[in-house]
Amino acid sequence: MNFSFDFYEYAGIIVPGTVLSFGAMVLAPELRNYLGPDGFTFGDFGLFIILSYAIGQLIQGFGNSIEWLLWLPTGGLPNKRILDGATLTKQQHDRLITRIRADGIVGETISSKDAQSAVREIYACVAAAGHAVRVDKFNGIYGMLRGMSAALILLAIASSVFFANWPLAALFAVSALVALRRMHRFGWHYGRELSVVYLAILSD
Repeated sequence: MNFSFDFYEYAGIIVPGTVLSFGAMVLAPELRNYLGPDGFTFGDFGLFIILSYAIGQLIQGFGNSIEWLLWLPTGGLPNKRILDGATLTKQQHDRLITRIRADGIVGETISSKDAQSAVREIYACVAAAGHAVRVDKFNGIYGMLRGMSAALILLAIASSVFFANWPLAALFAVSALVALRRMHRFGWHYGRELSVVYLAILSD
């Protein structure tokens, strides 16, 4: 059976799964025994990637809750905020709203649900035009940081509650805060880049 992963799956799923797996091995070195006394073989490495993918999927479930808690106090996800005018110039925002209304993507008022659907349709237009590479990179990095934040928070909790390893708990917690800050930044990068590329396509 052959597996082919795209950029988002590597960055957003496999990387967080790997972070949690290696963090668990740091906390419980006996877990390394499952890889064999001599470390990774080629077959072990392939199995580890697949397991990291499975673990990463579960971590992203926790990451979705972290995402909601992060964006809720600031008015919602960047897709809704950008359609409200955040980070775009007034001219860009006016052009964006005028165009998506003309295309029937949204009505006169834009709810959070409308914003999510609108952003998906905007992305579909960008992807169909073959201009989604940079947007996909921002989305992949955002997903990676969301998953890493979730993994590091889980490791910080495990370090303090189950192992009483306070230095490691502090290291994991600080790393999680840095990842959350970067996640917040790339969330805005994604939303802004998607909007700007969409407007550029319309100008071609």
